[in-house]
Amino acid sequence: MVEVMVSAVLLVVMALATFSLIDHAGEASGQNRARAVASNLAHTELDRLRQLSFDAARTYHAVSAPKVVGGIRYTVASTAAWTADEGHALTCTASDGSGGAQYLRISSSVTWSAMGSAEPVVAESILTPRARDLDPSAGSLAFKVEDSLGQPVPGVTVRAGGESLVTDEAGCVVFGRLPVRAD
Repeated sequence: MVEVMVSAVLLVVMALATFSLIDHAGEASGQNRARAVASNLAHTELDRLRQLSFDAARTYHAVSAPKVVGGIRYTVASTAAWTADEGHALTCTASDGSGGAQYLRISSSVTWSAMGSAEPVVAESILTPRARDLDPSAGSLAFKVEDSLGQPVPGVTVRAGGESLVTDEAGCVVFGRLPVRAD
């Protein structure tokens, strides 16, 4: 009788361990599935951004309405920022004469409900002007907004050439493809 009881207890312990293992595997599989869907959504958004005219894409910042896939709610945030050949984002603090804004770095970040401690899925690409978008009479203009102590001021709206942009955390804003005026 004791042997039967010990066998039953061992069977229950092994069954609980197996169920726990299956549960963790199911959670990991669900997270992997969610990341795959998020990656597809991010790359689909980049494809959509590539189809925009260069002028429409150059000031693009948007958060999409949530999309529900397989019962999970996904949110896509996309942005475009000027960049140069060196691959770094242009800032208003560069004093090396690096040639100004040449390309747009487009980025889409996807978050989802119940992502827990997982990192958002981010996809990035470079958008270059098409031949019809090139304008030799346009240039770049950068501003840095500082307070009286010389500290950067983020979140300030700056207007130039009919456009409005908001300064980043470094107090910078870069306008690209502004028409050159002779006055």
